[in-house]
Amino acid sequence: MYVAIRRYDGIEPSAVAEFVRRVSADSGASTPAVEQELGRWAAEGGFVPLPRETPGFEAYYLVDAGNGVVVSISLFGDRDAAEESTRGAAEWVSRNLADLIRLPPQVLTGEVVAQRTTEHPPLA
Repeated sequence: MYVAIRRYDGIEPSAVAEFVRRVSADSGASTPAVEQELGRWAAEGGFVPLPRETPGFEAYYLVDAGNGVVVSISLFGDRDAAEESTRGAAEWVSRNLADLIRLPPQVLTGEVVAQRTTEHPPLA
């Protein structure tokens, strides 16, 4: 299993919600209050459907780390899928998030060398 981690620093705190909204459109992580808006953004090209279409996709997480930092974590079955996702993410971010981020993301990819999981229901 391989991971692609992207750390976005320097996002205006007032823009973090918009960042998350754009990225998570159609991810299944919406609440009823924002479902209509997320549907509109998904039709315009939300990011989360993209890694799901990559062969070898395992999971995607988006973390609001506070203080204008957002981190995405993508898991894939092999290195090629992780690298393909990283290229696709770079293109998507440049087209859809450039107005919200001040710095290019820090990107790390690598092989998962240890893991432990438990079964949890999806986030609502």
